[in-house]
Parts: sequence; structure tokens; C-alpha cells
Amino acid sequence: MSNNNVMFQVWFVMSYKSEERDISESEFQEEYELRKYEYLKRERIRVSNSVYRCPYRIGKRYYHPKELPQHASNLDRGSQRRTRGEQARHRALERFVRRYLCVEDSSEPSTTTESPAVCDRDKERLFVWPWMGVVANVPTQVKDGRRVGESGSKLRHELATKGFDPVSVHPLWSCFGHSGLAVVEFKNGWDGFNNAIMFEKDFDLNHCGKKDYVTILERDRGQRLYGWIARDDDYKANGLLGEHLRKNGDLKTVCGKEAEDQRKDAKLLCNLTSTLKEKYDHLREMEIRYEETTQSLIKVMDQKDSMVKSYNEGMFQFCKFAKRVKQKKTISGILL
Repeated sequence: MSNNNVMFQVWFVMSYKSEERDISESEFQEEYELRKYEYLKRERIRVSNSVYRCPYRIGKRYYHPKELPQHASNLDRGSQRRTRGEQARHRALERFVRRYLCVEDSSEPSTTTESPAVCDRDKERLFVWPWMGVVANVPTQVKDGRRVGESGSKLRHELATKGFDPVSVHPLWSCFGHSGLAVVEFKNGWDGFNNAIMFEKDFDLNHCGKKDYVTILERDRGQRLYGWIARDDDYKANGLLGEHLRKNGDLKTVCGKEAEDQRKDAKLLCNLTSTLKEKYDHLREMEIRYEETTQSLIKVMDQKDSMVKSYNEGMFQFCKFAKRVKQKKTISGILL
């Protein structure tokens, strides 16, 4: 066999092994990234309403939600000193936060000061307002012929501990007792809406969202709580839940609520502008009256000064005349 043939065979074998190694490493990277992505679904990265943590960062580990995609992207595209495992973990993190937190890259400028934590596709969805959430599969037991379950205050405390800041929790009761459902009320503003969305995402991450509640058979649900934000289908539903929502709330879209807030702000601004104009006109009127009164007072003071001056001059002339008369009488007395 010639040397050229031997060299070609060696080159072919080495190229094949290199390509096989690249494919193997690529498959490993994809599998490793997928495993880390599934791991993040079970790992709690939410610290509070506005703080999240990176489970892979040793130094600064806490971030605003909008900083997480940028952090993960920077680590993925970082220097060559980053290991492939570290890059795969942060690719999984970036994929996770974009999928479940609905946040944008923090490098992009924000156009609004108060942005609801909802994806654009949900802005036309009808939500129950004031913002409400639903907790289902609340554990109950039969006592004295009726079903009883956890109190609303206890469930509210559990949700508050997770950082959702609920206003109140109302267990739904029927003639048979506790129904296993509870309605969570959040604040009316956008902070309350963000908390309601995070409340739903938290249950989704644990596979305890509404879709899971509907698809899983009752006997297979166990003791886990299921939760979601109340929408139009819950509002229109028959039974205790729909009745409670219709009695205590209304249906609004995010866009509709934003437009309503803008109308209220515009009306408030108009009222404040009108009030400010009235106050300015009143102040101007008072200034004019003050100037008129001041001029009148100056005129009176001038008249007073003139009268005093005339009086003083008259008294001076009178005294001068009386002195002359007295002198004449004195001279006449001497001559006599």
C-alpha cells in the first residue's frame, strides 16, 4: 500500500472520529440543557415580587426579572473561559425566564413606567376585576355531617409568605360545607395584577395550573393545591365560583383597564387644570384688589398729609398774628 493511501486512511479515520466527537458533544449539550431546563421548573428562583436569583451564579445572585435574560445571554455568549456546561445552564435559564416570566431583554429601552406582567397575547383576554385568583382542591374533611377545610386567613398567610400579597381569601361554601374552592383577592392596581400573574405562574411551574386541574382526574390530584388567575370562563361558569365572581367582580381586558386608567388620568388632569385656573384667576383678582386698596390708601395718606400741612401752616400764621396783637397791646399800655 502506498504512503498516500495510508495517509488518506489515517486522515479519514481522524476526521470521522472528530466529527463523531462533535456530534456526541452536541447531543450531550442539548440533553444537558434540557435536563437543566426541567430542573429549573422545580427550583424556586423567585425571591420576592421584584427579585429573582440565578442558581448558577456564585457572586451576585439576585436580579430584577428584566435583568435575568440579559445575564443568562451574557453568560452564554461569554468568553472562552466559560465552560460548555456553564453556557448550557445559562441557555436553559434564558429559555426558562422568557417562557415563564414573560420578561424582555433589559438592554431594550422600556416605553412604559408601569407595565403589567402579562404577555402581549393575553392583553385582550378578559380577566375578573378586581383582580382575583382561584385556588382549587383545598383539602376538606367531613365533620358533624358537613365538609370543613382550611380557613381563608391561613391560606392567605401561606400565599403572603410566597410574596403574592393577597388582600383576602374567601373559601366558597355550599349547603354541604366547604366546596374545596377559594377565591383570592388582590389589590386593584397593577401591582395587584402582577402579583396575580406571578401567583398563576407559580402554580404552573409546579404543574398545578388550571389545565392540570381540569385534565387530572379527581382521585389523582392528591393533596396538592391548584391555582390560576380568574378569567372570563371562570366568571361565566355555573356553580359557586361563577356566582361569587359575578357578584363581586366584573370582566376587563388589560388594554381596556389601561385605557380606563388613561381616561381617569386625563379627567383628573383636566379637573386639576381647571382648579388651577380658578385658583390663578382668584389670585389675580386678589392682586388687583390689593393694588386698588393700596392706591386708595396712598391717596388717603396724601390727603391726610396735605391737611396736616395746611393745619400747621394755619396755626403758624395764627400764632404769628396773635403775637403781633399782643405786642401792640403792650406798647399801647406803656404809652398810656
